[in-house]
Amino acid sequence: MSQVEFGSVEIIEDSAPVPCAEVLTRTRLERTNLVEMVEAGVVTPNGTTIEQWTFVRRDVKRLEAARRLISDLDINIAGAALILELLDERDDLLKKLREFGAIVEPP
Repeated sequence: MSQVEFGSVEIIEDSAPVPCAEVLTRTRLERTNLVEMVEAGVVTPNGTTIEQWTFVRRDVKRLEAARRLISDLDINIAGAALILELLDERDDLLKKLREFGAIVEPP
């Protein structure tokens, strides 16, 4: 039986800024890919230059999801941005339906 090694997991506070260099490490993105994703609207960093860019935890998750869509499903960056936007809209609609009692959560 073969062994599988998993990387370490580190919890990031929701509001704690994550510097660009750390985002690149966590997401395994190249710098040019990150810039393209920012330009496509996948995430919006704080800061004016890439050296000053910081992100929030949600951005790191979105970038990881975009990277997986691109690499696993061979979708371009614009397509990944659209898919993530549609998923966000779906989640918002589901949340509103739950608030109105239209959807009952399973026990």
